[in-house]
Amino acid sequence: MPVFGLTRTALGYILVDRGALTHLQPQLHGQVPWGPVDMLGRLRRRLPEPQAQAEADLRRHAVGRCVKTRLTAMLRPRLPAGTAYLNTGHSNLSRRTLSQVAHAGLNVAVLVHDVIPLDLPQTQRPGTMESFAKRMAAVEAHADTIICATEATQKAIARHLEPAKASFVTAPLGLSLSDPQPGPKAPDPPYMLAVGTIDARKNQALLLDVWDDLLARMGPHSPTLILACSRGWGDAGLMTRLDRLAKGGQPVREMPGLNDGEIAHLMSHATALLHPSLAEGFAFPVIEAALRGIPIICQDLPIYRETVGDIPVYVTSTGMYHWCNAVDELLNGGDKEQATTQDRAPRPHHPTWDSHLETVLAVV
Repeated sequence: MPVFGLTRTALGYILVDRGALTHLQPQLHGQVPWGPVDMLGRLRRRLPEPQAQAEADLRRHAVGRCVKTRLTAMLRPRLPAGTAYLNTGHSNLSRRTLSQVAHAGLNVAVLVHDVIPLDLPQTQRPGTMESFAKRMAAVEAHADTIICATEATQKAIARHLEPAKASFVTAPLGLSLSDPQPGPKAPDPPYMLAVGTIDARKNQALLLDVWDDLLARMGPHSPTLILACSRGWGDAGLMTRLDRLAKGGQPVREMPGLNDGEIAHLMSHATALLHPSLAEGFAFPVIEAALRGIPIICQDLPIYRETVGDIPVYVTSTGMYHWCNAVDELLNGGDKEQATTQDRAPRPHHPTWDSHLETVLAVV
């Protein structure tokens, strides 16, 4: 089967074939460095060096190149009839790109990870909702197939879009479980773990409120809360609060920048994974914790019910009182009936990239 890769660069688009994709695999995986910057790259002085090197290597292996307005003319003579275009992320979801691909006669399939910017605009950076709405308008106008990671995401997309011709396919994303790898020194158990970018949507402020309550009641016997999270966009007050906690020696510790193996190590020793997020597209940490048999406390969202079933302890409110009760029960051994239910709950289905691609390629 012919396979091609299409890359948008600072100067336009580059098309490479299967041979080039195979040849460039070591560079794409960071196993070997990219080649030298070419003349065009040197003319674009504002480009970061790694990007200029990557674009130069792609040009050296190109079977087609064009400026941004000539994509249709570049694709038509080079691609076999019936070729499918797979847009695997939210980049390039523009009317200019998708319309040119469609006019070249390709079947346009796009992966829409979530529509959280439309559902929860108050948790996004200023301007994100407007720019995301334009992307979804392009999907609505030009997509033949919309790929979703979950049925819950498909329903959310359907509330916002009325594509004239698109069909939906649900294909869970692949999840690879890394081997635990000791990293920076972590607090001794018991500790509870939260994973994800620190921002308004992930709702870590709620966990800080819970830990204020625990500290007031338990004092030095309070468990540690580990935030294996990098700081993102959000309430400046939350960031100030985290800075104050770190200086005050409170049982809350940020551990940003960990790799997958180091997070797996933390998770394997955690009393529980806490995930108070207000919305998710797939929720890798929750699925990983469920696959590893780690207790989970999370918000009662449809996406969790779909992917991990009855395994977590679900909190039906974003109020601190309900979260405090859930954490207290777990620290105190939990309700015996609930514990028995969790012990008997089967592990969730382990999604793989092979199964994801088989599902997608069967319909595009």
